[in-house]
Amino acid sequence: MMAGFSNPSWSDMLDALMIRNRAARVERDARSGEIRIAVPTRRPWYHVPPVTWIVRAPEERVTVLDEPGSLVWEMCDGRTTVENIIDAFAEKYGLTFHESRVAVTQHIKSLISRGVLAVEFRDPPAPGL
Repeated sequence: MMAGFSNPSWSDMLDALMIRNRAARVERDARSGEIRIAVPTRRPWYHVPPVTWIVRAPEERVTVLDEPGSLVWEMCDGRTTVENIIDAFAEKYGLTFHESRVAVTQHIKSLISRGVLAVEFRDPPAPGL
């Protein structure tokens, strides 16, 4: 992972790897093919008695993925680059690379914001290579 890598370029993002949250609990519905991902949540700082007597904070956040979302999730294995995920998505759904890039990157962004995925950037090549 690159330390201090705050403003990645498109090529850096396409070469990045998606890492699944190890704390997530994953269940697959055999009939529908949906994947349910439950990520433990942290208790907010203000969630102490007497607030807890009235309002209960959820113990986990659940994300349900449809078939296209499940395809992206399955490929987020820590070894497959974002570019390869986009290519596979484009091939499966008959899209251009750019159409697929929009769909896949928006989905990945959503999963990152929900705590389901994390981004790992590969180290840049050494100067002169």
